[in-house]
Amino acid sequence: MKKLTKIAIGLGGALVAYPCTVPFSTAYLAEKKDDDIEEYITANLEEAIQAQEKKLEIKYSEERPQLFFTLPPDAEPETIARYNSAEDNLYFRSGILTRPGFDWSDSFATFATAGGTHSAKRTLDHELGHVYTDQVGEKNGLHKWPAGIYLLPPLLLEAVGLRMISEGIAVYFDKVMNGEDYTLQEEWPKNRRGFTDHIIYYGGYVMVKPIIDQYKAEGIEYLMFNPPREEELFDLPVPYQQRILHELSQKNKEK
Repeated sequence: MKKLTKIAIGLGGALVAYPCTVPFSTAYLAEKKDDDIEEYITANLEEAIQAQEKKLEIKYSEERPQLFFTLPPDAEPETIARYNSAEDNLYFRSGILTRPGFDWSDSFATFATAGGTHSAKRTLDHELGHVYTDQVGEKNGLHKWPAGIYLLPPLLLEAVGLRMISEGIAVYFDKVMNGEDYTLQEEWPKNRRGFTDHIIYYGGYVMVKPIIDQYKAEGIEYLMFNPPREEELFDLPVPYQQRILHELSQKNKEK
């Protein structure tokens, strides 16, 4: 069922004025399963993995996550997709995802929700970043990585550093695979409260980018097990980047 049909049903079968549809349409679509998105992601999962392996110079294991196209009941409303590393399950809010290229129903949904839809391709690229780091963790003897950080208080410094690595790597996968870059405009945090989700995700990307650009898979693995130290968190990103690049350089000289 396409999104245009879904919106019409959700509004009692009539397309009313757009200002009335915006809050309702987003909430309604967010809870719905879109068969077109399920078909697109299922059909393109392997291609997306192979494209990442070639462009990012990484290698996935042979295991593939199980795909679900609605989120679990405990998911936060703003969550678009989620990877459960303990069960190797990948969840998508398919009702607010759109496929590449032009599609009338996707375009209408994007307009009616005031831009509340998200690219299925980019969402998949991002979540595969989490799948990959989990597989790297398993290779290093961990059942899941990063273990339990999303259950910790969000401003706990131990969690902040690991979350920046985890989400920064996932944003890197999205940005590189879609030919984009990002420059952080905000000031880097000088206290705990400065570590907003935006800093965690996009500051994390800026922080990990030069390491992965230079060292590829080796850089990803080293970042995972060498997050910023507490004293480095309030002086990001340069001192941390310099330390990691120096340590990787020394490590490679010793090979």
